[in-house]
Amino acid sequence: MPARLAGVPQRLHGEHGWDVNNLRGENRRLAILRRLHRPLIDRYVTVSKDLERYLIERVGVPPERVMHIYNGVDVQRFAPAGHKPVGLLPGWLAQPGTLVLGTVGRIQAVKDHATLVRAFAGLCQSSSELRSNVRLVIVGDGPLLEALRALASSLGVADLTWFVGRTDNVPAMLSAFDVFVLPSLAEGMSNTILEAMASGLPILATTVGGNIEIIEDGRTGRLFKPGDVGALVALLIEYSNNASLRRAHAKAAREVAVERFDLMTMVRKYQAIYETMCGEV
Repeated sequence: MPARLAGVPQRLHGEHGWDVNNLRGENRRLAILRRLHRPLIDRYVTVSKDLERYLIERVGVPPERVMHIYNGVDVQRFAPAGHKPVGLLPGWLAQPGTLVLGTVGRIQAVKDHATLVRAFAGLCQSSSELRSNVRLVIVGDGPLLEALRALASSLGVADLTWFVGRTDNVPAMLSAFDVFVLPSLAEGMSNTILEAMASGLPILATTVGGNIEIIEDGRTGRLFKPGDVGALVALLIEYSNNASLRRAHAKAAREVAVERFDLMTMVRKYQAIYETMCGEV
């Protein structure tokens, strides 16, 4: 509205994802708000086909005014390291043979880190050998961090979990992982999944939003229903016991990231939209 009142001739809106109070786009008030803004917007860009369908079917935006552009990742910055950054890790994580399960993201309800912690505890309970060799790393800060620490303690896995907090060195942290897990309740298009794929990691993620568009189940990783602790435990056990499967999925994930989600591909598509809209002024 301010842009319209200021006389800006072309207005582009980007739709990027969901929050915990609107996990599947079913919040009626928010849908009405988007409908009210619809006459003020000339073009829409979504980061996933899921969001594109939402705007067309739920908000009533004409299909010709909507397009989706997948997020891109810098595949040079995020790339397989070939070795773990031992100096970055505490000693108990840097031991030879240690398998590191990791995630990166803000510690808030929609990311559902609690499901990952519970599944990790289930993994540790399934086998004394796995408890000895597998560790969990959670990178990120947020309002639920202390509650998550308390949960890990109550489940008896606090001594096997490293809560890193906020870091500006995500590429190095990803190179310390063997498996990347994203247990979110909702996603638009997860940049952290793309970064993990480009880093050459197999992916375990929930069947929400853009996840199902970028993860090829059984090729670049595995998908599970949000909140399904039992399913995640089974997948963690499968990956923990099968190094060749991890390597195969990791290799495929890197290939897909380079082929489909390179940053410059995304930039070129946005540039084409801007140039088209400028030509219509």
